[in-house]
Amino acid sequence: MTMKFLVKYKDYVYRVALIVGWWGVMAAIAPAFRGEASLVGSLEFLPLLGLIALALTVPLIAGEFDLSVGSMAALAGVVAVLTSPLGLAPAVLAGTLAGGAIGALQGYGIARLPISSVAFTIGSLIVLRGVTYVLANNQPVPVEDLTLTDPLFDTYGVFTISTIATIVVYVLVGLFLAFTRFGRELYAVGGGRKEALAMGIPLRRTLPLAFMFSGGCAGLAGALATMKGGTADPSSYANMLIVGIAATLIGGVGLTGGRGTALHAFLGSLLLCVLSAGMNFAGQTPDTTGIVTGVVLLLVIAVSVASRAIRDRRSLAAMRQAGLELVRGKARAAH
Repeated sequence: MTMKFLVKYKDYVYRVALIVGWWGVMAAIAPAFRGEASLVGSLEFLPLLGLIALALTVPLIAGEFDLSVGSMAALAGVVAVLTSPLGLAPAVLAGTLAGGAIGALQGYGIARLPISSVAFTIGSLIVLRGVTYVLANNQPVPVEDLTLTDPLFDTYGVFTISTIATIVVYVLVGLFLAFTRFGRELYAVGGGRKEALAMGIPLRRTLPLAFMFSGGCAGLAGALATMKGGTADPSSYANMLIVGIAATLIGGVGLTGGRGTALHAFLGSLLLCVLSAGMNFAGQTPDTTGIVTGVVLLLVIAVSVASRAIRDRRSLAAMRQAGLELVRGKARAAH
């Protein structure tokens, strides 16, 4: 039973092993990175990194790219701060809804226009960043009442409201992708666009939905991080696109569409969270952390490629064996 479980869920088991292994390495290098401190330090990165990774994952499943997530997060942060006089929850909700609405419009445009999502969202990235600067009047916008953000610093064991919200969003999106008709349509569109269209799955429904999830997750990430920081900087989160892509790739989300789950994105994000927190505890600079992140990404890709090559060779060998058995069977029947 245990062996069957390991074989069936080997992708997840492999990445959990990576997380545990890296946790052990960091604990050995930095003694302070042990116990509850390591959990709190790692989960501190999850709301921003994890939600950005999830924002990238849903369009990737549909075979599309959303390169505007960093600008979307920055815009949502400014929207959240500007609406903060209404309260913490309304401010975060406003940022999330703004991201979701803009994302849906992007998806509709991509579905209707003969242009790739890469080109479209590069344009969106620039436009949204410009709108963010306009809303912020080209300067950081502080939260007027900092006591408003106090609940974001409250802890419940090793969790904060932000990490709890992130985990809840992951669960909801994961269930949506796995158990709803719209979720299955996203996988169908990503796995084979022509076949999906032949089956009657409309892009005008699936792509706006995918980008709505992307924009909403990026908006929630930006709103939570900005409100916790107390200031909306229009230039913020520019590097989150690269880090988010690294998390999705490490987690096992496919770039060609139709492959990956919310859990893949979560595990990839968690590994980078552990890496970042561990490097901070070890007193390393962001440059060193970036180098290590790149090395880990390359190692994961190398292992994945090698594993796929081995699997393909085994499949080819099995097919050849089956062909030989068929020929032998016909030969025996002829005699």
